[in-house]
Amino acid sequence: MNSQITYVLKKIEVYGGVENLLDYRQLHPIINANQPFSNSFDATQVWGPIEGRRVYAGLRYTLK
Repeated sequence: MNSQITYVLKKIEVYGGVENLLDYRQLHPIINANQPFSNSFDATQVWGPIEGRRVYAGLRYTLK
């Protein structure tokens, strides 16, 4: 789940948000990652987020 809030002033927008709100992570997304040249290595099984929660904020200034 992701969320973002934006507050608009005349020429400036202030925003903040969160990605991966519930901090869900896929455990061991790459099979046999410690042996990348073996026949059992498989990096195609990544189906979920592998990073944790990410919080961000910023400003946008609009030019004419």
